[in-house]
Amino acid sequence: MDQQAKKKPLIKWQKPNVGVMYALIPAILASIYYFGLRSLLVLSVVTIAGFLTEYIFLQAYYKEPVSSAVFVSCFLLTLSLPPTIPLWIAVVGIVFGILFGKMVFGGFGRNIFNPALTGRAFIYVSFGAPMTAAWVSQIKGFPAGFGQFASDAVTSATPMIQIQQGADVSWISMLIGNESGGMV
Repeated sequence: MDQQAKKKPLIKWQKPNVGVMYALIPAILASIYYFGLRSLLVLSVVTIAGFLTEYIFLQAYYKEPVSSAVFVSCFLLTLSLPPTIPLWIAVVGIVFGILFGKMVFGGFGRNIFNPALTGRAFIYVSFGAPMTAAWVSQIKGFPAGFGQFASDAVTSATPMIQIQQGADVSWISMLIGNESGGMV
């Protein structure tokens, strides 16, 4: 038999995961619009780190292709992070999430925790200040974030704390993403 016929694919694409990735594209575009092209940089770095983590683990133990679910985890983790997150902290989050939220349980379909939320919880506990200290203002006007690398960070109360303190915060504004916060 030919060597090429025996070679396994690098990525095992699964329709549901591909559909989720397509569904997340508007949220990714919104994060770029509101917070700048740095959102795309964070997404790229997290995706590369997450893919490599799963690939190395799978090649060392199972000799299986990478599941497309890793990309969903990378997208979800990235969109839950503040846009000013240091890149190395985002990498630590996805590596921890993939390893300890997914791979130690046997990989795709066997994990009992969501890898993206496992990674976010870990970096939230380990690096609290970069995760909570500064809220990021949206970039205003055309072409918004598509023409800038990043927006400015400001230290202020979160919308929920503002509401708790009696401030008038528009629920519609929060719903459509016009309030400062994470990338979505």
